[in-house]
Amino acid sequence: MDDCSGSEPALNGKVHSDDFISNSFKLPKELIQEKDGLELFSEQKQQRHILRAIPFTKATYSRKNKEGEFYVYGLQKEVYFEGYPQQCSCCICR
Repeated sequence: MDDCSGSEPALNGKVHSDDFISNSFKLPKELIQEKDGLELFSEQKQQRHILRAIPFTKATYSRKNKEGEFYVYGLQKEVYFEGYPQQCSCCICR
């Protein structure tokens, strides 16, 4: 007869990694995955969960009767502007 009272689960040494991105609107998930973020973690019985919080802001605009949106994301505050209406001459646009 096995006595399981008070025993701890056996560690199998496996590491599971998974990416989940919550609510990024139209900002491509690949851009978010590449960025540095604030590392958050929580510990439970013999488990450690690491979360990265990557800030982003959705901005909307109206220009010459056209409406659109763009995003500022990551700790470096990069900009994603799909279909930018003009060519850049003095800044870096991605």
